[in-house]
Amino acid sequence: MVGCGAARVRPPPRVACTVGTQQGLPTPHLAWNGRGWSALVLDGRTLYLRGLRPDGAVSGDPIALSNDVGGLDRAAMAVVHGTQRVAFATREDATVQVVRVADGAEPTVASLDAALTGRLSVVARPGSASVPAAVFLETLRGTERVLIDEDGDLGSTARCPAGVVPDAVMASGDGFVALVSGERPGLSAVWLDEDCRERSRAVLSQDAGVVPWRELSAGPMGPWVTFTDGNRAGWFAALGARGGLRVRPRRLEGPIERPSILVGVDDTGTMRSLTVLGIRRTEVDARLVTLQYDHEARFVDLRTLLNDPVRTLDVVAPSPWGGALIGYQRNAVAGSTGYSFLLRMCP
Repeated sequence: MVGCGAARVRPPPRVACTVGTQQGLPTPHLAWNGRGWSALVLDGRTLYLRGLRPDGAVSGDPIALSNDVGGLDRAAMAVVHGTQRVAFATREDATVQVVRVADGAEPTVASLDAALTGRLSVVARPGSASVPAAVFLETLRGTERVLIDEDGDLGSTARCPAGVVPDAVMASGDGFVALVSGERPGLSAVWLDEDCRERSRAVLSQDAGVVPWRELSAGPMGPWVTFTDGNRAGWFAALGARGGLRVRPRRLEGPIERPSILVGVDDTGTMRSLTVLGIRRTEVDARLVTLQYDHEARFVDLRTLLNDPVRTLDVVAPSPWGGALIGYQRNAVAGSTGYSFLLRMCP
């Protein structure tokens, strides 16, 4: 199936979903862990790993991972088969630590020998039993890939092509697919082998301006891409087999900030709907909205997700069926600097 493109994957059994908003944890990193959600939370300089129920409510005790983290933009997480792999950079010397956290076992810690200079991400590789995750990070040498084995030990390091965005990488077959920006044309998808060498690429946008937002999202037949251009226009596309596009870039209806795609599937893993979530800004305020598309990616409807104005959208963590847990901040209220909330969005 690797040679034919992505295979349709049956999602896990559905859990009960209740739409609701509750006071949340500030700017969390979130990931579905098979039973609920895993969240990275920063309290001062201490980074915690917390468990959340399927409805987003806190459960269990927090696990302290580090007392010297500068910010959540210096931390990332992926969950493979229920085991959390967390990478973060220390505040003092930007040393990257990788922690493996599994139920019933003590966390294991490994350190990289390169200091973080920009972004980082942890990429899940559920199809590989021996090397289930990888870290992508920006160092003085450029973007690099470091493999993480099942026991949490770090494997080989490889240099990636120029322009690879560390936090826009996904596993693809026996390698990876990534977004590349900062060069002409403006944005491309590039397919990489396990050693981060380029196999092929496809141009997504020839806009010579800055691409302020770009993201990869998983789908039952392969990755979806969302991005914005220098004119604040939002776009989406779908990647196919190596070097190809299943859905060529299409412009979203009206300007939208930080667009993310949620793919709705049925019990067989077949795509039934497509939802683009983002911020629609007006002269008065900004609201969370969803753009609804059918299974052939044809526009259906635009809906306002919340009546309250928002300040920023921090994180969108999809569930396997098309819903998501959303972290956002509301506008300042009564002189405060704003509030953080978690919104549970059902498929």
